[in-house]
Amino acid sequence: MNAAVAKANGSLTSEQVVFYSEEGYLVLPQLLTDADMAPAREAMQAKVAQIADELFSAGQITDRREDSPFEYRLAELFAGKSDADFLTFGRSWRDRLPGYFDLMANPKILDAVESLIGEEIFANPVYNTRPKVPGVAAGAVPWHQDKSYWPDANSNPVITVWIRWWMPTRSTAASISGRGPIGARSFLPCRGNLPAPGIPRSMTSIRGVCGRKTTH
Repeated sequence: MNAAVAKANGSLTSEQVVFYSEEGYLVLPQLLTDADMAPAREAMQAKVAQIADELFSAGQITDRREDSPFEYRLAELFAGKSDADFLTFGRSWRDRLPGYFDLMANPKILDAVESLIGEEIFANPVYNTRPKVPGVAAGAVPWHQDKSYWPDANSNPVITVWIRWWMPTRSTAASISGRGPIGARSFLPCRGNLPAPGIPRSMTSIRGVCGRKTTH
């Protein structure tokens, strides 16, 4: 990748573009605010509320945990439950809710990606929200690279934008490698460094894969 050409537009500095080109990853602390995250957060809250209602109706819980914080509620709903209980609601949430699109189309993210691959960006329309709760193996997704699913991916850059929703711990966070399979340069974390001490919580990530700017 010619960093000088890629930096013609976008929000990253030349130094950041060079770092990404050489190291295969870039961390952008505080790129997104709570307001930026709110639409997708509300979409997840709606999904968790739906799950709570279904578990309650099925007699699997007696408390919907409606007063629990966002970070804890899903984990508390599935405390003591099995993988089969969890997988009833799917390994991935693919609900087509506006909040997810709003996050993927956030200009702050697109401007950062534009610095790396140019102004023509295509974002994967498959919204995969994959929650992981403590004590339940289902939902665990190791870091991986989807580049092989993209036609002509070897000649066009594919970038994974990773966004954390809260600070994970070393025991709950996956290790992060800057380079994926076939030397892919893939990670553009947008919300703080990893990992750091904290409290184990249910973990949810939303991923958008960008590869050359029209948002469909």
